[in-house]
Amino acid sequence: MDILHANEMNILDEYAISHIGIPQCVLMERAALGVWECIAGKTGKTDPAVLVLSGPGNCGGDGLALSRILLDKGIDTEVYLPVSREKCKESIRAEAEYFEAFGGKIQEVLPDKNYDIIVDALFGVGLNRPVKDSFEEAVRFINEKREKTGACVFSVDIPSGIHTDTGAVLGTAVRADYTVTFSYLKPGLLLYPGREYAGKIIVKSIGIDSLRIPDSKRNTFTYGADFVTASCPREKVVLKKRRNDGNKGTFHRILVIAGSRNMAGAAILCSESALRSGAGLVELYTHEINREAVLSAVPEVILNTYGDKTDADISADKALKDDYSDNDLRNDSPENELAEMTDRSGCVIIGPGLSKSDVAKTLVAGVLKDCKKPVVIDADGINLISSNAEYRELLKKRHENGLITVLTPHPAELERLTGIPVKELLADYENNVKKTAAEYHVILVGKGATTVVSDGERTYFNLSGNNGMATAGSGDVLSGMTGAFFLNEENAFEGVCRAVYAHGLAGDAISDETGHRGMLAGDIIRGIKRLENE
Repeated sequence: MDILHANEMNILDEYAISHIGIPQCVLMERAALGVWECIAGKTGKTDPAVLVLSGPGNCGGDGLALSRILLDKGIDTEVYLPVSREKCKESIRAEAEYFEAFGGKIQEVLPDKNYDIIVDALFGVGLNRPVKDSFEEAVRFINEKREKTGACVFSVDIPSGIHTDTGAVLGTAVRADYTVTFSYLKPGLLLYPGREYAGKIIVKSIGIDSLRIPDSKRNTFTYGADFVTASCPREKVVLKKRRNDGNKGTFHRILVIAGSRNMAGAAILCSESALRSGAGLVELYTHEINREAVLSAVPEVILNTYGDKTDADISADKALKDDYSDNDLRNDSPENELAEMTDRSGCVIIGPGLSKSDVAKTLVAGVLKDCKKPVVIDADGINLISSNAEYRELLKKRHENGLITVLTPHPAELERLTGIPVKELLADYENNVKKTAAEYHVILVGKGATTVVSDGERTYFNLSGNNGMATAGSGDVLSGMTGAFFLNEENAFEGVCRAVYAHGLAGDAISDETGHRGMLAGDIIRGIKRLENE
């Protein structure tokens, strides 16, 4: 499903009116009917009391048209306008006259009574400044009635006070039980805190969904064509059908470089999730101290290990000792094995639990400089890149050589990479993820409550998953899934998006067993097994 920003939605509306010839009043009528369909049956009363708060713009016109429809259905409906009619658009003044012609009354003061349903039609997608004065009072009124009397709140298009593109609260905002948005989802409904304020989201057509404006590009999307709540439905789109005549080579070999001293868990979680996600073979390169733990947990992996020394350390030792042997060099030096392992793999995953030791630096540098395969970099791999300008230049050289690199930072790791504080990153998360992806020429997975994936041009919003997945090791599981998924897709970007989507679905699939508080990263891997039948 496409996601449209505020300016894109406004351009679409204007195109429908100016070029197609659909009158503004028709679009308002279609919007009002869509909201009415959602309101119908949402209260147990046969004669609910309804208050519609309408603003001076097009969203207010939708609200007034809805009020007339409600009156026509025999529902007791009142309207409150926070500004004088003279300040409203002509089309809104016309809708107000239609409402009054049906016997409705427009209040100029907030009424002192309770309602079963309150409709927020104060602002639409165009709001970009703080809510103040009579509008702030109206928002406060709606929220107080919802909290104290249990009134059910419907927001039209987007909760008033939420920034359409970022999800930020512009001073104050309506907390809705339902948001009825038109034609397409908007970023502010999907990014926090806007996603929390929106309640359950319902997308309604107003008859212009199929319009395509010449030369316009729609590069923002999510999965879920029948999106009706803030949780994405599970779809067959996630899992690609496996060949019946395939073998382990058909489904690719992945090299996982993970796990330093006392960090065997990250290596185990990443390796097992890659296998569970469909990789034919997984080779793990980890610290030698993790050998027993890995083989006990995931005997299916091909295991190679390294010690604590780099070539530089060994060379210094050799100058001091006469009994140094070639066998010592082979066993203790990670870079001697690295090239061979990367050459025989379809892709490399590096970083989970890797630490920032000298050996870790050697491994990351070797992969960035010499690996000719797609690379997924997570955790300490990202931290090392953040602290080393030379590594960041190597990222760009990989792109120049036509090589795919995926970075999967959580917000704190993205802060280290960009130098932008987490609070500022999240305030405009989509743009910050997109800009960073473009700067480093990578596919960037900006993890979070709403994970945002971008290659610098296209952007994907992930809506699967739940707060139980905010647990140690969840990112390690995602790294393994990412390597397995995008190797089995023709388009690497879509493969990464599907991996993120499936990761969330796996958490959703297992949550009925573990709950949210009790979910562990290993449970998410068990959830992967349930996706086959979704």
